[in-house]
Order: sequence, then structure tokens, then C-alpha cells
Amino acid sequence: KELAKPPQDTALQDIISLYEGELKELGNPNDSIPAALKKAEEKKREYVIGGNGKMAINTEEGALDIVRDMARAIRAKGLFVNKDNWEYIDIVIPIAPSFIHISAVNAEIKRLGVDGIIRLAAQDVSSEGPGAWTGQVSAEQLKYAGVEYVILGHSERRRILNETSEIVNTKVKKALENYLKPILCVGESLDEREAGKTFSIIAEQTLDSLNNLTPEQIQKIVIAYEPVWAIGTGKTATPGQANEVHRFIRALLLNTYGYETASKTRILYGGSVKADNIASLIVQPSIDGGLIGGTFLKPVDFVTIIEESLKHFRATSSAIAATEAVTKKPTIVGGIDFRQMNMLIQPQGSFASSSLDFSLPSLSKAEIESFDLDKELSAIQRMASSGIAPSDERLKEYLAVCFAKERTGPEIDNLKLCLLDVFEQQQLEAKETPNGYKEVLVIADTRGY
Repeated sequence: KELAKPPQDTALQDIISLYEGELKELGNPNDSIPAALKKAEEKKREYVIGGNGKMAINTEEGALDIVRDMARAIRAKGLFVNKDNWEYIDIVIPIAPSFIHISAVNAEIKRLGVDGIIRLAAQDVSSEGPGAWTGQVSAEQLKYAGVEYVILGHSERRRILNETSEIVNTKVKKALENYLKPILCVGESLDEREAGKTFSIIAEQTLDSLNNLTPEQIQKIVIAYEPVWAIGTGKTATPGQANEVHRFIRALLLNTYGYETASKTRILYGGSVKADNIASLIVQPSIDGGLIGGTFLKPVDFVTIIEESLKHFRATSSAIAATEAVTKKPTIVGGIDFRQMNMLIQPQGSFASSSLDFSLPSLSKAEIESFDLDKELSAIQRMASSGIAPSDERLKEYLAVCFAKERTGPEIDNLKLCLLDVFEQQQLEAKETPNGYKEVLVIADTRGY
């Protein structure tokens, strides 16, 4: 579905309502989120730890001292030992000095030999090309100065300088045209959070700032969630609060641009990130790094943030590699090889009997009588059309009532079509269908007739 429309659009409001109702109500435990979203969330992505110097450093020497201290701390901790093969460093570290210091910082990064680790970023860019724009800095100028990343839509520009998402959108496009990688910032104020508008504000800023971009372009963008109420205040969103919004942003990308974009886009957290709280933030499944302000001015602490992030990245990479190295032989369940059946949707992957359960929930007579199949199917269809995968527990309950009421014709066929819609949008059929969906598909095909 094409949902990249203004936030008052009905389809987008349905996504927000579904997210708040179906997920937030459950507290977002990992086993309750839609399977495709969980799969996109668990996809391994290169971390980004960005530093934003803002307008805090007055002199060129002060800007260079930060780079020198960073390089010294990185070497002292032995974080990156293979200088001749930077492509395997696991992490990207873009740092954004003031415009006036960019050239000097770029030269110092190269002189210190850390240009494969530390990347040059800018704090903003003009929405216009070269020309009569007094006081502006163009994307072309930044590119020639050696800049690779550019921070766009920061809350200080949105809130203080009244920069709209439409303006941010033009800047994002201008950056991409000149092969710069945008770090797109989004975030809500304290008043907006307390008024329950967090998801609406994030949806508006994200989708409007990405308006008319292709999925391939969006995959080159880094998104940074920075709650305004936590920037420079000493307050930090709890890991759960941060991941909840990150997960929502990934759900927006999934429903608007597809699985590939949702699984590849890196989403950072920014808002009083410090050396003593990064460990609890970086372990969250939808957090791919941080955009650091105040602590960036303390190079030793900033490198500690890098170190903690690397520890988690490398630990999880080793675990994933070990898991993928284990090959499973397919087995037959109950004497029947379901993969040989002529099914509308053919589940993929292992059918290990120890991990599959083809039973249905036991419902009381009152529960069955009060269960409105038409209403429930309508709700499931609405979720599927929005690309949100219903939980397998919900689907099994629906099937149990279908069999109890002997309504096993169009009701089950329509359910399969819903799942087919979800599978096609989110590529759940690829490699390994989630176990819960394997069970639902087999039950629907074997017990319905």
C-alpha cells in the first residue's frame, strides 16, 4: 500500500491505531510483534555512532583536539586493529564539526590515518544548488570538502528555525543528488508526548521528510530518533521508550516501502546518550547506534560509547554466525510431509516436530457463541491490507471458531488470502516461514475439509 501521504490520511491513521492498539497494549514483547517486523528488526545492520559538535567549539585547534583525542583513545583500546582492511570494521563514526572547521578536521583525520574509521559529516545543507544564496552552504561544496554524511531536520532547526518537513525533504533530495548520506532527525516534544501524539508526530516527520523518494534512495538514509525533551536536558528515554519509537519507525518503513527498506535502514537514538547508558540502549533490537551531542565533546567518553556498541555488535554477530552454521535436516510430521501437499501458500523451511504444534485453543461454548467471525475476519483483513501480520494465536482462535461453527468455506479461504497478502508484501515466504504461520497454514489446509 502506498501510505507516504500526509498524516491525516485515513490509511496512515489506521497504521497508527493498529500499532497502538495491537502492539502497545501488549507492551511490545518480542513474541507479540508482527513476524515480518520482527524479522526486519533482527536483520544485522552496520552500527552508526555519530558525533554532532553543534556550535560548541570556537577554535580550529579545539576541533582538531577532539579528533586527536578520539584517535588516541581508539588506538589505546585497540578497537580497530586491521588498518589495511577497513571494510570489516563493523561500525561507522561520522563526526560533524562546524562548517568553518570542516576542511581542517578532514585534513587531520587523514593525517592521523583514521579516515577509514572516522567519517566527515556536516550539520546541515542548503536546499538550493550553487548560486546567489548568501550565508548558505551547498551540497556540492560539502562534497568537494570531503563530507560524506549530513545531519538534516535536527530538532533545533525544526523547532527554533521553523524548518518544516517539506524543507527537510528538499534538503534530503539535494544531499542524495550529490552522493551525500543524510542522517534524518525526527522527534517529539514533551508536550506532544504527554498529549499522546508521539506516533502521529513521528509518522508526519518521517513520511513527509521522505516524500517522493524511492525505496533504494531511502536505504541510503540513516534515521535518528531524538526526543526533543531528552536533548541536552540530562533526561534520557528509557530503553523501552526508545525502542518502542524505533520499532514504530521501522513499521512505517515496512508498511510504506517494503521489507527490504525496513530491514536495511539504520535507526539511531539521540538524547543525552552517555558512556554510562549506551549499554542498555544499544541492546534494544531496533536501535542501530546513536547520534551524540554533549558527550561528543568528551572524546574519551565518546570512544567508550563506540567501544560498548562494538562489544554488542560483535557478540551478536558471533551468535548469529553460530546459529546459521547449524544445518537442520527436514523431518516429516505425523507421518505426513506437508511440503508435498498442494497448498495455496506453501510454508518454507524446517518442519521439525519438536517445535511445531498443530492443536487449536480450547474455547468455551459461550466464547464460541459470542465470537463474531465476520467482524474478526474484517479486522484481520484490515491488518493484512496494511501489511501488518496478525499473530498466529489470533489466527488459530479464528480457525477454532470456524471449525466449531462449521463455517469452513469462504471464511477459511478468505483467511488464506489475507495471509497471502501479508506474505507477498513482507516476503515472509522466503527461506523460513515463522513456525506459528506454518501451523496456521497446515491447520487451515488439512482440517477445513
